Amino acid sequence: MTERAYVKFFNLSREWIIARLSVESSDATGLKQQRIHRAILCASLFLLASGVRLLHWQDNRAAFEQGKILPAALIRGYEREADRILDQGSILFPKETVDEGDARMIVHPPGYSILIAAMTDKESRSHTRLRLFQILLDSFSTTLVFLIAVEFLPLAAAFIAGLMAALSPHLAYYSVWLTPESAAVLPVLLAVYLLLRWRQRLISVAVAGVCVGLACWLRANCLLLAPFLAIMILLLFERGKKLRAATVMIAASLAVIAPVTIRNYAVYGRFIPLSLGAGITLVEGIADYDTEERFGMPDDDRATLLKDVKWHNREDYAGNLWSPDGVDRDRARFARGLSVIRSNPGWFLGVMLRRSAFMLRYNGSGSQRWPMSTANAPVISSEPQFGHAVSIPQDAQPASSVSPSVLMTEGEKPGADVSLTEDGQWLEVAGDDSAFADQFASAPVAVKKKTDYVLALRVRLDQGQMAVKVMDVARRIALASTILEIDQKGSKKKKRDEAEQTLKMIEMPFTSGDREEVRIVISNNGRSEERSLARLGEAQLFEAGPTPNQWTRLPRIAARAIQKNLFVTSRLLPLVAIGIALMALARRRKELALLLAVPVYYFCFQSILHTEYRYILTIHYFLFIFAAVTFYFSGAVIRLAVGRLTRREV
Repeated sequence: MTERAYVKFFNLSREWIIARLSVESSDATGLKQQRIHRAILCASLFLLASGVRLLHWQDNRAAFEQGKILPAALIRGYEREADRILDQGSILFPKETVDEGDARMIVHPPGYSILIAAMTDKESRSHTRLRLFQILLDSFSTTLVFLIAVEFLPLAAAFIAGLMAALSPHLAYYSVWLTPESAAVLPVLLAVYLLLRWRQRLISVAVAGVCVGLACWLRANCLLLAPFLAIMILLLFERGKKLRAATVMIAASLAVIAPVTIRNYAVYGRFIPLSLGAGITLVEGIADYDTEERFGMPDDDRATLLKDVKWHNREDYAGNLWSPDGVDRDRARFARGLSVIRSNPGWFLGVMLRRSAFMLRYNGSGSQRWPMSTANAPVISSEPQFGHAVSIPQDAQPASSVSPSVLMTEGEKPGADVSLTEDGQWLEVAGDDSAFADQFASAPVAVKKKTDYVLALRVRLDQGQMAVKVMDVARRIALASTILEIDQKGSKKKKRDEAEQTLKMIEMPFTSGDREEVRIVISNNGRSEERSLARLGEAQLFEAGPTPNQWTRLPRIAARAIQKNLFVTSRLLPLVAIGIALMALARRRKELALLLAVPVYYFCFQSILHTEYRYILTIHYFLFIFAAVTFYFSGAVIRLAVGRLTRREV
């Protein structure tokens, strides 16, 4: 094939791609039908997204209640400010004098605390309404993905984008976390939607700026998004009002943020646009990738406390990260992190690139250490999960119980040395040198099908790393698991008298599903320098009642199959890349740039700081649109190929 033929083929292919991705114009009657179709599809996506998120909530409800997924400390700061709002009746400005050295009030922007105050009861602290509200917000975000895509793509392609956002395990899973990231997505999507629909009307960009400002009330990492989008306006929009539009957008965003800035200055006498935290996230972000510990930066909040004491030679700093001298301490952390960057610019640029790559991961990213492991989100379970109260009533009688002596005589010891203590009250399990292998398994314990249970087990970890699991008889499926922790106050003191040593009671909720027997399993939980050693007391099994929501089995199976097979890095990321290339070939310059603006913003700014996957959820709502373009284009190619084959046969 000659060069001219190649050029002709490329041009024909481009024209065909442009035709496939174009939106057909409609007359008045067609426009009315189009609006009806869009409304129906929006409602369908909203209901689907809500259902998927409710299933994720049900799957993880017990773990949330026990603090296994979302540590209580993570929401405690938000609740503290929410309590102040409720007690003082003042949303933003405190009515009582605040100690300038106590910066806990400004660790986070005030938006999520306001939501907690509005959605939760201070006495009971039930978070049901708050989680339902977040599910509603995120379901609306799904419909906005569809509305954004339908502005410049065929209806089917836009619907595929909405479907991907609705079914995404990452978006659904984090929408039921009691953190503000998921709630901050909706105003950002709305801002981009308004920019796509801009028709030389300044009101559109003003509302877009307001939306970005509202997002800042929830998450401080949106602070520079308005100027970033304003630059996109200057680069992409036609001449005329674009300079004025960019100015209006920035001004509207600043007007929304200004009350928080004024409050911070009035209370603390410092210019703090939204909140503190840049210092601690900078130094911990450096430590995330400093595996050789060359720079001596702390890698978690506890380590930061210890570093504050050392850096400032102040023992009173060991009690809290933000009091006393919270503002000064965080600025000192930022200065130390900045000095590392100035001394090692090439290394830090590599950190930013690796962190940006982390933002593009999905499930199946391999075994990663925290926080990179947060890119893996659980998919919907194929069976309904535990649906009762986790706590065991004081007068409840166990359905069955197994003593340590019975565990010893009837259990299996695949990898451990197992023995009874002299008094026969404890079962000692000494693990081998494997990383995660099962060390001990009880004899099968009888359960009822499709029933919720709570396993109450007295256990203590003396050394190493181990976990307790409830598994099926074949030890292939874990129905529940708990990582054991060493009692730092005393369990390592081996010279203590046996009478003084106690075992911690753990409660493990699980559902039996179609099983009639389960096993209690002790396993290693990672390699350790010393041999793992745990002690077990009596195991009691309490029946909570029949597992609810059995009707969800069929939708669970369908949603799980899609989540498990599509939302993995090796499959989804190529779809996104191909979609970007197709839009570039189709000459969708403005739309492509606006869709990429938010991801690029996070790549540029969030990559500087410590990042968990929930911090960057917003970018994936836009990336799914590119993946949808690939799916739609693939369908068009298949239809073309089938059509040609059919004509040949005829």
